[in-house]
Amino acid sequence: MSKQNINHLEKEVELKYKKKEKRKTQKMKVSGAGVKQLQKIIKGKGK
Repeated sequence: MSKQNINHLEKEVELKYKKKEKRKTQKMKVSGAGVKQLQKIIKGKGK
C-alpha cells in the first residue's frame, strides 16, 4: 500500500473512533439513573 492510502485509512479510523466516543459520552450524560441500575445488576451478579 502507498503512504497516501495508509494516511487516508488512519483518518477514517480516527473519525469512526471519535464518533463512537461521542455516542458513549452522550449516553452516559443522558442516563445517570440507568448507570445506577446497571451497577446494581453487576453487584448482584458478582455475589
